[in-house]
Amino acid sequence: MKINFLRVLSVLAKTITNATKKINFSGDDK
Repeated sequence: MKINFLRVLSVLAKTITNATKKINFSGDDK
């Protein structure tokens, strides 16, 4: 269960990072 939990956390972290990058890029473009 710990491994699965860590996997979910890593996936969420990647998704949040990607979303933040997209928001920052779109904001910088405008």
